[in-house]
Amino acid sequence: MKMRVLVAETEPGGVASLEAALAGWGYEVLTAPDGAQAWEQLQRPDGPRLAILAWELPGLDGAEVCRRARALADPEPLYLLLLLSPARPCLRLDGLRSGANDCLVRPFDPDELAARLTTAAAVAQRQRQTAERVRELEKALAQAWTPPAALPICSWCQKIRDEQQKWLSPETYFRRAGVPFTHGICPECYEKQSALLEDWPDMPPVDDGTR
Repeated sequence: MKMRVLVAETEPGGVASLEAALAGWGYEVLTAPDGAQAWEQLQRPDGPRLAILAWELPGLDGAEVCRRARALADPEPLYLLLLLSPARPCLRLDGLRSGANDCLVRPFDPDELAARLTTAAAVAQRQRQTAERVRELEKALAQAWTPPAALPICSWCQKIRDEQQKWLSPETYFRRAGVPFTHGICPECYEKQSALLEDWPDMPPVDDGTR
């Protein structure tokens, strides 16, 4: 599946040249004519995770789109690259402070852009994998067995009463709850059983009918 990139550019011919370059590098390109539509596309659950935004976008400028994106509680943060005018390269620091991951001053070297996008795609992929892992862990935790506040246990036979008011052996109860367990013997029981075996009288030989 191709990595999708949103392009919102204001320079004449800039969108077409970026679209051609990105398509040639194997990206799927989406475009937006202004900041409002760029922001709308980036908010969609299936929206692109990478965006190339001109600072001088009509309506919402690129820096404002970055600020809004960073205000979202998104498990898969966007990777945002701001394009700056050659007359205002000093805005690079302001762009980074607004939440952009990277800034690039026009006219830029296509090879440099390609290298930066390769890094951006790798970061976006790692973020997606991390988010998927978090969702898997959250699902596992939601399905995990949570013990009740108190377990009703018979003081005589040690059976446990379940939610259906049935008395079950501890092994059956925990097996049904999906809780793994093993059997062992505690030191106190071991000492008691060892003492019983030592005091046990000799057993008479078993008559197997051969005599």
